[in-house]
Amino acid sequence: MPVNDQPIIRRATRNDTPLIARTIWLAEHTGIELYSYGSLFDLSYETFIKRFSELLKNDEPGHGLTWKSFWIAEINHEAAGCVALYREGENGSSSLLMTGLLMEHFTRQEVASAFAKLEAFRSVHIVQTNGNYQLDSGATFAPHHGKRIFGSIFNHAYKELSMEHPAVVEAQVWMKNDHAKKVYVGLGFIERYQKEYNASGMGRLLMTKEPIQ
Repeated sequence: MPVNDQPIIRRATRNDTPLIARTIWLAEHTGIELYSYGSLFDLSYETFIKRFSELLKNDEPGHGLTWKSFWIAEINHEAAGCVALYREGENGSSSLLMTGLLMEHFTRQEVASAFAKLEAFRSVHIVQTNGNYQLDSGATFAPHHGKRIFGSIFNHAYKELSMEHPAVVEAQVWMKNDHAKKVYVGLGFIERYQKEYNASGMGRLLMTKEPIQ
């Protein structure tokens, strides 16, 4: 039977949460990030996948920690990539929604410790713009690198969402992540501004894409 490398894009389901947890882990472990959920909560890969697989089963839309925000690409019935795209403010502040969700799934001590670590990086925090789409966690899985999977998922998801609500897309990237920046530029994003951490050359960069006309 011939191999078909054309991806089929679909919305995620609740059964996909282990795959989505893996996506978030990969997206956050670039080697040039200042922090990640794993580092904030002191989680090993195995523990992260287990706990976030449960956390991601929530049905509340409008943030990056629910299966409802993700799209998945499959090639020959195998997951090739996964990307989150959601509209900020759809169900209230995404930041508050995610904070509340973390407080439901982690102990008060774990949350307090994580937030104390995060406080050190307040200077690089970029607030999401209400009404804009947020391109969040995304990853392409081996052996599908180099097949433009990320772009295929984003374009499909953005076209679908824009049919109802055309809006600017925002993506926050680690400043030193040259690969991600190149991918986003290829998708029509432009660099807006950056917030550096203690003159270290590390920090967050905001990139945006104008609505589909």
